[in-house]
Amino acid sequence: MANPFPPETVQSLADRIDAQISVLSAGGRESYGVSTSSSAQRSLDPESTSPLAVQAAEIERITQEKPVRFLKKFRRAAKQDICEEDGVLNAQWKKWKDLASEDVVKSFGPYLVAMGFSGVLLESLVVAVGVTVIHIGLVAFCEDLEEEATETTAGESIVVNFPRSYQALLLLHYPVKRFAACSASFEYVTEQHL
Repeated sequence: MANPFPPETVQSLADRIDAQISVLSAGGRESYGVSTSSSAQRSLDPESTSPLAVQAAEIERITQEKPVRFLKKFRRAAKQDICEEDGVLNAQWKKWKDLASEDVVKSFGPYLVAMGFSGVLLESLVVAVGVTVIHIGLVAFCEDLEEEATETTAGESIVVNFPRSYQALLLLHYPVKRFAACSASFEYVTEQHL
């Protein structure tokens, strides 16, 4: 996917992420990137006094959703880069136990655009989500925010309701046998469900 930001904006957003991470990790490195499963979701309460309360409030302000719910959607969209073994950011995390802010901006930007965000809101959201993912750590982000998979039986179809801008991204990640577009939703049936 193409990067939605020019190089100078990428650097500016990466600097903002680094500055916020510095503030969050000023108290000590012992909790950086290694959140436990219960603390990762609790730290995303915008009304708490947790270190990520500012980022959680920003995510909620921009997306009009609870931060945990939005981050689950984002995780599902960006799973290939972030959580899967051959993902670019996953490999970087395994090697360094950290992510380069510029790589986060370049990777997260296209997914957030596909989810329907643009302009200044996109920039602010990239920073808030980037800081959150780096601070709680990739393992906690991928495991704690994973949604339970729904089991389906043969012949059953799956109906997914997403904005049209997000549909294109989903189609890249799922093998589609039959596709029927509706006004605000679409149905896909994978080969394993036929």
